Amino acid sequence: MKKWFNNLSLKQQKIILITLSIISMIIVIVGVIVNFYILFIGIVFFIPLLILLNIVEKKKKKKQENITKHDIQDSYERKKYKELISNNFDLDSIKNNFQCSLLIMTLNQIKENNYFNHLDFNFNIDERINEIELLGKKFFNESKYNNFIALDLETTGLNPENDRIIQIALIKVANGIIVDKFTSLVNPQMHISSKASEINGIYDEDVKNNKTIQEIFPDIMNFIEKYPLVAHNAKFDISFLKNEYIRCFNKNMPYRKNICTMKLWKKLFFKFQNEDVISAKLNTLVINLLNKEEINEYQKNKHDAYCDAIATAKVFMKMYDNSVDE
Repeated sequence: MKKWFNNLSLKQQKIILITLSIISMIIVIVGVIVNFYILFIGIVFFIPLLILLNIVEKKKKKKQENITKHDIQDSYERKKYKELISNNFDLDSIKNNFQCSLLIMTLNQIKENNYFNHLDFNFNIDERINEIELLGKKFFNESKYNNFIALDLETTGLNPENDRIIQIALIKVANGIIVDKFTSLVNPQMHISSKASEINGIYDEDVKNNKTIQEIFPDIMNFIEKYPLVAHNAKFDISFLKNEYIRCFNKNMPYRKNICTMKLWKKLFFKFQNEDVISAKLNTLVINLLNKEEINEYQKNKHDAYCDAIATAKVFMKMYDNSVDE
């Protein structure tokens, strides 16, 4: 019976319930006039029917709301698709590396749109993405920062004066290719707060047998050489590195040019899109600039210094070229 009722349309369910409710109401009225037992039977049937009728009404309302939401979403998808395909995807119109990244991002959005139709284009989208990727690499390799070190740290907290480094990762890029890495856990010689451990997954017992930052610094500086440093939210990482160096050696760390991918993303996005970015988190850059395999790899290991440094190196290579200094 329940299965049969559920298979009926909402309209049919409503008709049946209203009919039964009217019959029950008649029984109640007859019961009031004639007999208490008939009244009781009528009430027993009438109240559940009213409850069921209310449930059916709610289902109907929810269904209408879902239809409305679907129509709104469908309308947005259609409008978005028209906007996306209005871009110029000709190779000779592309002037710099970040423009390459924006166009690849746009082409991927087009492919995922419900209204995507390959007949709307006079080229194969996947082939065009590959062509633009190669052009982007060419732009980056011709830039003055095609050699750099990507840096990421994990720390005991957020204060560079009082907190300490517990993990460091350095990724060396030469001529647009990752060629070397340096990564190490660091004994901070202090307790790692539970709040920090929850984020980075590093606990006191993980670092107690590792070298201190003072013991590691010679290897760090030898690895960095004269390369510029690239970090996401560079102010945070560089300030920690500088403070640790001063604390260990009582002098300033040798100067290295540093570039912040977070600031660069905000600056370039506004320059090319004429609007502020919604988010400048590293995760946002990864999702928008890297391929699916790289995104999945990052999502599995984010908040690990090595994983974040690799991601920072890759997104920087998707953004920077000399046009940013103009």
